[in-house]
Amino acid sequence: MAETLAVRVTRILAGSAHALLDAIEDIAPEAVMRQAIREIDQVLADVRLDLGKVEAAKHLITCHINKLNSENEQLATHIETALERGQEELARAGIEPGRDRGRPRARRLPIPPCAASRSSDR
Repeated sequence: MAETLAVRVTRILAGSAHALLDAIEDIAPEAVMRQAIREIDQVLADVRLDLGKVEAAKHLITCHINKLNSENEQLATHIETALERGQEELARAGIEPGRDRGRPRARRLPIPPCAASRSSDR
């Protein structure tokens, strides 16, 4: 299959441009290396920024889970108190799904301590 003129000219121009760049890089290898280091440093800075965002989100979620677990414990205490006082309807209302933001509140979620309490460890 014969190549078109445009494809052949494009290949020659691209090859010439690459040869020119190779020659320039051979003249100043330190400059090429410095640029590569700058590019790596920029990628590293971007990764650190993304890591900071993820850590902040993790902290917020952990604190929110701690808050919900605390509310669960408080609700369990209220239910126990209601049962001890013979107020079964009140206890049942605290257990029923839909009474509190449309979801049952029955179990404690396993999580690490809030990141705020660990910030002094760093």
